[in-house]
Amino acid sequence: MDVTMSSFMDSPKFTGIHRDQNTFAILLIIISLCISPLKTSQAVTLLDLATAHLNQENPLFNTFEYQYRTFENLPSWSSALKRSQSEFSTFRACVHNETKCKTTEQRAWREFIISHKNKSRPKIIKSVNRYFNKWPYKSDRIIYGKDEYWATLGQFMKNSGDCEDYAIAKYYTLKALGFKEDEIRIVVLTHPLRKKGHVVLAIYDQRDILILDSLTDTPKSHRAFLKYTPVYSVNQTTQWVHSPKPTKNSSSYQNLNRQRVKSRFEG
Repeated sequence: MDVTMSSFMDSPKFTGIHRDQNTFAILLIIISLCISPLKTSQAVTLLDLATAHLNQENPLFNTFEYQYRTFENLPSWSSALKRSQSEFSTFRACVHNETKCKTTEQRAWREFIISHKNKSRPKIIKSVNRYFNKWPYKSDRIIYGKDEYWATLGQFMKNSGDCEDYAIAKYYTLKALGFKEDEIRIVVLTHPLRKKGHVVLAIYDQRDILILDSLTDTPKSHRAFLKYTPVYSVNQTTQWVHSPKPTKNSSSYQNLNRQRVKSRFEG
């Protein structure tokens, strides 16, 4: 997870969007300055900023988010997507026809999918989280001999994995059980106490966002994870970069407030 976080934070987009969290006004300036080095498809426009700041009634972990239709700066996720495309089709074929099942993992997944087809949405969410959390945690270094490797559903079921692998397995399983693309996201985040990256799955469920975490079997509202700070989130089509909102106790809020008071007297 550390390698992915590092490579992402070194990308041009992230430099302008997320690194300076102290002053919100400076953040906007940096974003505008970073537009020129980026490709047209990646550039942040004023419309992006306006969209990010408006119409977010229940933003993920109370952050602003900026949307992109590219994964060029996310090689681990890009690779996992490519490998998952053909694999997932074989998993689905196994569900529809048992004779198409080629591995023990596919047969076990088929049984789980069939047994949950007619269950309620809350029960499916809870069962998927608990089912995959039974796999023991294993680092990428132990399994693949690499510091960072995002595994497919089949690879995780065979070898187990680390936090992003749990999230990917849950992601594809929920898709197979009827969840829509815009309802689920894989979220890369940080925790100040753990001092390292972590990955969870977010489910946009009616007026709340539920978090499926490999560290707990109970799905909870994103509001319950006050220490989590999202860096970016993805699904198969989109990437969202997250920026914390200034609070009344933050330096950015206090600076902006002092600016308003100063301009009131000077104006």
